[in-house]
Amino acid sequence: MSVLLIIGIVVLSLMLLVAFLLSLRGTLNIKYNGELFISLRVLFVKIRLYPKKDKKRRRQSMSAREAKRIRRAVRKRALKEKERELERKREKAIAKAKKKEEQKKKTVSEKISDGVETVKLIADLATGAVKRFTKRIKVKITRLKITVASSEASKTAIAYGAIVETVNTLLPVMTESKNFKMPPREDLDVVADFTSQTPEFDIDISLSLRAWHVLDIALGALLKGLPRLKKRNQKKATAGHKVK
Repeated sequence: MSVLLIIGIVVLSLMLLVAFLLSLRGTLNIKYNGELFISLRVLFVKIRLYPKKDKKRRRQSMSAREAKRIRRAVRKRALKEKERELERKREKAIAKAKKKEEQKKKTVSEKISDGVETVKLIADLATGAVKRFTKRIKVKITRLKITVASSEASKTAIAYGAIVETVNTLLPVMTESKNFKMPPREDLDVVADFTSQTPEFDIDISLSLRAWHVLDIALGALLKGLPRLKKRNQKKATAGHKVK
């Protein structure tokens, strides 16, 4: 009885741990104000993704013999790397020649048919994934300030009009959606600067998604795509047998 109780506690603990991990929400923060900064936050842990932190190397003194040994090792490594690169190029050329020979065997109609089917499959899967993604993801725009500028006044005016029209079109849709949080009016601005030649951006956007949402999107695409991929391969195999 005690053994069954221990097993039950262990299983329950594992289930609770998995449920906790899947419920975690990750937030990707993108900032740009002359420089791009990207970070990921999970709970209280913040990880800087870009730019990477430079690792400071401590300077160490070495003897002439040690320096000579290191130079010799570097030259030897460079020679080996060059040989590997030549081998890779040779293998790549052989594989390319084989692929070209195989492609010659295919008729133009088969190529077009395969391409169309592949594009349809990818487009269908991508559409379903995007729909699920937009339902799950939460977008918070903390700041969005754009100063439109270019070398010519006419280009500046055209770009400014296009950006303003895009913002005015998307703004009502975003404000009505529960998954989009827009910034206050003072932090949302698009202006045209006809005296400058360089555009400026001040952007702060956060994208938030739970772990189980990512799993749901991936599984949805997988379950939808595998049967269709299997059916397509069977169809191709049947067509190949008929040709033979």
